[in-house]
Order: sequence, then C-alpha cells, then structure tokens
Amino acid sequence: MGMNLTVWLLLLVSSLFYTSAEYLSKVWTTRPGFWFGALITLLYAIPVWMWLPALKRYNSLSVLGAIWVAVYVAISVLLGHWVFGEAISARHWVGLGLTLVAVVLLST
Repeated sequence: MGMNLTVWLLLLVSSLFYTSAEYLSKVWTTRPGFWFGALITLLYAIPVWMWLPALKRYNSLSVLGAIWVAVYVAISVLLGHWVFGEAISARHWVGLGLTLVAVVLLST
C-alpha cells in the first residue's frame, strides 16, 4: 500500500514547520526568551496537527510513524550540519543514508 499524494503533502508541510522549529530552537539556545520559546513550541505543535489527518488517510501507525520519524531525524542531522556546522562522521552519514533507504522501502 503506497502513500498517496495527500499524505506526502502533509508530511512535506509538516516537515517545513518542524525544520523551522528545529532551527529556531537552536537559535533559542543563544537567545532564550519566554515568547520566543512559546513560538517554537507552537511550531512544534503544527506537525502534530498534520499527523492526525495523515494517519487517518494512510491508516498504518507502524509504517507512517517510522517514515515520519526518519524524515525528522534526517532534517535534524542535515540542519545541524549544513546550517550550524556540526560535525558528522562517516558512520553518521551511513546512518543517514540508511534512514533514507528505510523511508523508500516503507513508503512503497
């Protein structure tokens, strides 16, 4: 059972909010503040709201949950590396590659 376009779009939009929240949470560590933290919390909440209709459409918690988490792991690793200059070892790159392979295998 492949994922339909609506589920992929929900995942894509959800990922954009998650990426924004991850970026801002890293920025928050250097400039903490209550309202800034509240904004970040809201940005983290939006993907949860998108999860529910995606799960209703796909109706497989085990597969969709694994894909959702794998995408979020990839976003966090790549954002940390490309934007914030965090080091990633060869073993980490292999793990990221396997994560992406898992997404392909799970979504087909």
